Amino acid sequence: MEPDPLLPVIPRWIEFSQFQVNPYFAWLFSGRITCTVSGYEISLLPAAFFSNQMIVPSAFSGQIIDLIKSQFLTYPPCKRLAIKYWGLKERECIPKRAVPIRIVENKSGIKVLEILATMQACVDKVTKIWLDQTRQLRDAVSRVDYRQDIWHVSGAPKLIIGFDFPFNHPGLWADPLMAQAYYNMLDNHQASHNTYSSLENRLAEWVPIELWPGYKSL
Repeated sequence: MEPDPLLPVIPRWIEFSQFQVNPYFAWLFSGRITCTVSGYEISLLPAAFFSNQMIVPSAFSGQIIDLIKSQFLTYPPCKRLAIKYWGLKERECIPKRAVPIRIVENKSGIKVLEILATMQACVDKVTKIWLDQTRQLRDAVSRVDYRQDIWHVSGAPKLIIGFDFPFNHPGLWADPLMAQAYYNMLDNHQASHNTYSSLENRLAEWVPIELWPGYKSL
């Protein structure tokens, strides 16, 4: 689909990193939140495997949530976002793309409490998907040399907050929020980046590299 030359050229939001995320929201996930082309990746706590908890419970974090729950998640306010996870190709330890699980939408702008509630509702499903991916990785490790590029399962389950726009969105190229085709290109680029990022970094999410024989030759 080619852009209509008769449509006006207007600024578009291309990626979620163009928005300023509420700093108090980011603090809740300190050390576990990373900005990427596809959106903000948030690693879940190990405790989430057993208790379904997304945030370290404390009196202070509870007070922060109470203070910011009615604030906008981003500036400028964003009206529609998706919660996603990194999917793998079936029975292969090869990254696919960010797969949407749930949509958050508010025409007045998404609030912190709305995104937290939606993320919390996704924790159990994403954790189960990640556990299944780790079984795929374990099977791959048992069959191939560790230096082969199979380490595409993260060391912890992750939620991704990012854009979501359907291909059949009316006025595809005129929409002031984003050009869908370019967004999907960026999304696929991020998957490729995950594929070809440092093997050492991905391996180190599971086992300290110095414990592997011959790691200096990686």
